[in-house]
Amino acid sequence: MGKPKFVNLIHNVATPTDERPDMGIQGLLERDRQAVSLNGKAVNVKLVPREKLIFNKSNDYEQKDIESLAASILMIGLQNFPSGYYNEDLDQYILENGERRTRALDFLIAKYKDSVDFENRDYQLYVKNVKRYERGYPLYVNSVLEAGEEFTELEEIDHRLILIDCNVENRNNPDERLRHIQEKKELLERRKALTGTTENINRTIAQSEGITERQVQKYNAVATLVPELQELFKEKEITLNDGEFYSSLTTEDQLRIVDLIRSGEQGSAREIQQLNKQLKEAEEEKLRAQEAYEEKLQQLKEEKESQEEAVAAIVEATKRQAEEEKSRIRAEIEEQYRKDMPDPEQISALRTRLEESDDKYKKTLDILEKEKNKASKKEEEIRELKEELEALQAAQEPQKDVEKIKAELTYKQCCESLLRGINQLSQSVPSHIEQTVITKDINDLVCKLQAIIK
Repeated sequence: MGKPKFVNLIHNVATPTDERPDMGIQGLLERDRQAVSLNGKAVNVKLVPREKLIFNKSNDYEQKDIESLAASILMIGLQNFPSGYYNEDLDQYILENGERRTRALDFLIAKYKDSVDFENRDYQLYVKNVKRYERGYPLYVNSVLEAGEEFTELEEIDHRLILIDCNVENRNNPDERLRHIQEKKELLERRKALTGTTENINRTIAQSEGITERQVQKYNAVATLVPELQELFKEKEITLNDGEFYSSLTTEDQLRIVDLIRSGEQGSAREIQQLNKQLKEAEEEKLRAQEAYEEKLQQLKEEKESQEEAVAAIVEATKRQAEEEKSRIRAEIEEQYRKDMPDPEQISALRTRLEESDDKYKKTLDILEKEKNKASKKEEEIRELKEELEALQAAQEPQKDVEKIKAELTYKQCCESLLRGINQLSQSVPSHIEQTVITKDINDLVCKLQAIIK
């Protein structure tokens, strides 16, 4: 798809590095008219009265850190103008990009407009960098929604994609990134259905996010986790890689992971690590078995094809040789009959040779038929192997292995609890019976429990 409609404009707005205090608002507007174009067509940059400029009701992103942004604008000026479109029915301009900048300007103008204190450093900066916007806010006008018209569904999708890209403040926040990647995915899937394109959605998202397709796949996997695990991801209790791995587990096993993490008990981290290790080993074993099946399947196919080709070649050569030999014998028999005095013994001998040649050909064919049957048996092996491979590919994580691992973990937890109790008991044993058989048995049990836990 590339970037959605209007996105090129937003992402290519030039940063005004040549701003001067004496330029005035018209100078700024003229400079940016010359700096920005879309598909070779000049973009309309308007000075919009504040009362004509409204926020986009579809923008549900939190508008935070307005005062810190206002401080930056006060210090260095408005580095990029907001953008939006004109709605003729409303006779207003709708913001698509730049709500935080607009709110920051609102904050500054409300604070300094009625103040006249040229001795104040902040007010001096206000006069230099912001006061010009009291007359109106500069706005890149991307399009006009004419009276009685509505945006198409495709245009609505494009507007929403622009809104997402322009309002994501912290792309390094996994929780925030998870949210807008999933929204982009839904929008792009719908856009793909409407346009009939064959774009790679993960690749498109990866390009817009500045990450790899593999990372996009990991975020998609996290989005399939049970809500409790997604919450742990948002709380940074599990990593992106953890989330991708957990997505391959059953709902029950995912909830088991949640319990282990939430419990906060000593050893939980080790137990999760062990569970992960065991399950990964089971998955790796499954992949190795699948590779072995595929290799054997390929080998059988090649052997079958080679055997069939060899048999076919031998059959053809044998048939040709038999026909040539029978033709020679028949020719000799005919030659005998053309003689004035045919030799009966010679003719009889030739007929015997003809029959022997025919018998030899039939026996050869019988042998080759057996070879063909061997190839047919390989076909049966291939069919059975394919069925086994399909069953392996369709299989989920080995549930019996998971149950066994969980049982072992529970067993170790019980041993740890018992060990803590025994340690408390041993501390309360009176000194005069420390060397009794009872204490010796306790010490032996402690050693056994410690060996189990290790």
